[in-house]
Amino acid sequence: MAFGKDTFNLEKQFTFYASYHNNPVNVAIHMICIWPILATGLVLLQLSSFCSWTHLPTPDCLQKLPLGLEAPLNLALVVALIYVVSYMLMEPVVGGIAALFVTALYFGSWNMVSEDWHVGGYPVWRVALVIFIMAWIIQFIGHGVFEGRAPALLDSLDQALLTAPLFVLLEVFFFLGYRKGFHQKIMKQVAINVKKFKEGNKKGQ
Repeated sequence: MAFGKDTFNLEKQFTFYASYHNNPVNVAIHMICIWPILATGLVLLQLSSFCSWTHLPTPDCLQKLPLGLEAPLNLALVVALIYVVSYMLMEPVVGGIAALFVTALYFGSWNMVSEDWHVGGYPVWRVALVIFIMAWIIQFIGHGVFEGRAPALLDSLDQALLTAPLFVLLEVFFFLGYRKGFHQKIMKQVAINVKKFKEGNKKGQ
């Protein structure tokens, strides 16, 4: 699965994702790590600034948002907008909730960077970088030790960078009974995909 006509196809995208995240321990690891990766990634991206690079002023419309908020023109803003729009297109209910989370993380990360937050005496961006790297390492361990297969990012960059936060949130909602028929349909195909993968591994040994 890659960027293309199926990027916003929830059924195909989630089936692909769940086929790589079927082991309960690996699923739990991703539940814990995915959103912190996004949050810390936004903190790091807040350090970029198109206006600084181009010496142009930040547009007034981004400086005078409701509730006294501001949105600097940087990579964090671009990434956050891509996430928000993509999630709304893929799944209006849970996607809408995920979009709100992303929005909150965006403004929260900007506040931390602009106010020069420190955690334990260290600049917030350094703490974010450590968490970002450690969370990725833990996820790779989850795939290698518990899932027994390479992570989805090796076959699908959009899964690793875009849809994973939405999907771990969807898994919580599915567990609570959201869209049961849709979930059951997906998991039937996931079971088939996992079986094929395991059979292929046995033949290759």
